[in-house]
Amino acid sequence: MTPFRVAVTARDADELAVAMRAVAETVGAVFLARTEAVRARAVQRDFARSGRVLVVTEQDTLAIRLATEMLVTLRRLESRRSTPASSSRGPAACRCS
Repeated sequence: MTPFRVAVTARDADELAVAMRAVAETVGAVFLARTEAVRARAVQRDFARSGRVLVVTEQDTLAIRLATEMLVTLRRLESRRSTPASSSRGPAACRCS
């Protein structure tokens, strides 16, 4: 699979979805970069109905990055505090007030 860039100009989410459908006939996944969140989610919902093409937004990649960083941080904290008896309990939880 070889990635390629496509520039699309659209006035609204509907135009963007129509343009992306034309592109999506030849691809398995689409990454919407520099796209307003509302438009990106509308296209994502539209494509989810068909189930043929995965649409990933910048917000998705940010959420993945944040979740990954959180899991790594929790794992590091767990490994610093754990003893052999408590290492199988999973990530440490804290109560914030």
